[in-house]
Amino acid sequence: MAEIHLARAKGIEGFEKLVVVKKLLERSEQDPGLVSMFLDEARVAATLHHPNVVQVYDIGIENDAYFFSMEFVYGQDLSHLLRRAAAARKPLTLDIALTIILGLCSGLHYAHEKEGADGKPLHLVHRDVSPQNVLISYDGAVKLMDFGIAKAASNSQVTRDGTLKGKIAYMSPEQGVSGTLDRRSDVFSLATILWELTTFRRLFRADSDFESLRKIIQEDAPRPSRFRPEYPPALERIVMKGLQRNKAERYQTAQEMQLDLEEFAREQRLVISSVSLSRYIRELFHERVDAWAKAQSEGRTFAEFLIDGPLAGEGTSVTADTWIAPATEPTSTTSVGPEIEIEIDQAPAYPELPARRRGWMFAVAGIAVVALAIVGWKLFADRGTEAAPPAASVTPPHRVPRPCPSQHHRRRRRRRRRRRRRPSIRRSSRHLGRRPPTRHPSSGRPRSRSSRRSPSPSK
Repeated sequence: MAEIHLARAKGIEGFEKLVVVKKLLERSEQDPGLVSMFLDEARVAATLHHPNVVQVYDIGIENDAYFFSMEFVYGQDLSHLLRRAAAARKPLTLDIALTIILGLCSGLHYAHEKEGADGKPLHLVHRDVSPQNVLISYDGAVKLMDFGIAKAASNSQVTRDGTLKGKIAYMSPEQGVSGTLDRRSDVFSLATILWELTTFRRLFRADSDFESLRKIIQEDAPRPSRFRPEYPPALERIVMKGLQRNKAERYQTAQEMQLDLEEFAREQRLVISSVSLSRYIRELFHERVDAWAKAQSEGRTFAEFLIDGPLAGEGTSVTADTWIAPATEPTSTTSVGPEIEIEIDQAPAYPELPARRRGWMFAVAGIAVVALAIVGWKLFADRGTEAAPPAASVTPPHRVPRPCPSQHHRRRRRRRRRRRRRPSIRRSSRHLGRRPPTRHPSSGRPRSRSSRRSPSPSK
């Protein structure tokens, strides 16, 4: 339907900026439906301003040909990244996979919540969330692109009944039967990408598009732990909830899925960082990064490096195999039965890691374990037969015998008797230094001075 070119926008005082120009093909200009779809994409994408969405700058017409300019992202699309990772046998780690998915969740939720100039929701549905439309820059930025078949309330082009738009391998069940679509359809596609990134396998891969569509509509998605026994159970619950065929049991928004993934990352202490993603993609495509470093040492600008570089003669159409992203692939039309006409972009078939031959590995490991056990038993047996050195004599500390209970009690009784024999003298300010008063033997009261005097001799 369209082709894209890398362009250089120039302004006054040496202003220069690289942009991507998307131009409608000549044969598509004769179809009013394609022209309307092209203009709808420009109108919708121009209203989106988010770090995880490719921005559209301007729209125009030149020589009766429509075009619009959009943000240039220097990097690779996710489909090409997966192909290179499989060839290099370096699958994505869990933190890198979640970094990509969390960026897409944020961008999708922003698009779903977008309102028009009148303040009313646009009810935007992307309908083509797939690895080809996910761009990853060499700086670690994640961006969603290609709203060409996005469905919005303001669109002037209405999809015909029985026509499917998007890539079949990433469609939702309701999209496969041409049902009513909402944001939950994009959530299903996003969960499909998450399943594939964390298992490094294709989910709905089949011999034909019709068989893939049948699996999506009639069969439940297999659990990731079926292929990866060490798959985290908490992450598996998130993935399977996003892949529910009944959209009422699915995540209702992309933000709900994002919050659960962020909580899982915190519990697992995973580092969600664009720096790690940047290092990973630069390692996979090191030859391209090194070429730009060499061009810098030669004093060439970035625009000269891209436009006049070694791949400039491969054509103006930008594909995933060139230096430039975003990427577009030719659209193919596949007829499936008399009632359905499917317009899709062929999904990438990036190679999967071959199954490991584990039979002989287990046998070798068993033999090694038995050999190590025999050697260890022999060493310990020889060590046990050696004469042990005489143990050093240790004199136990001298303990003072404690008295028996009867002696202890006798001592206590003797102490009590001694205390009772001692006279108790009241010492107060009144009697201090004086003889204590005597008490009457019958009443116990102190005697008076007269009573204490010695009796006078009888007359």
